[in-house]
Amino acid sequence: MVALVALAVGTANYLVGSDLIDDAVSGDLGLTAVALGWLFFVSRVMVASLGVNAVVFEEVGSVSHLLLVIPGIRRIPARYPAVARFFDLADDTGQ
Repeated sequence: MVALVALAVGTANYLVGSDLIDDAVSGDLGLTAVALGWLFFVSRVMVASLGVNAVVFEEVGSVSHLLLVIPGIRRIPARYPAVARFFDLADDTGQ
């Protein structure tokens, strides 16, 4: 998510003032190149995030289970059964 925001900010700051997306200078071909380049980088960020997510799950386990062990947050699944069902915590809450 942070990388996607960085891509969006970089696109907004760099390409808006650039002549690359100006129709009078490069036309539709420049606009197409910018759009395809942006989609390429977005796809690379998505693939990298999937890889990081898989490695974290293999090494640590479910991040939601780690977060729901924190004392203040531990009461949320007991108070809201829908949260427990969503995170598959029915056995942890005693139900």
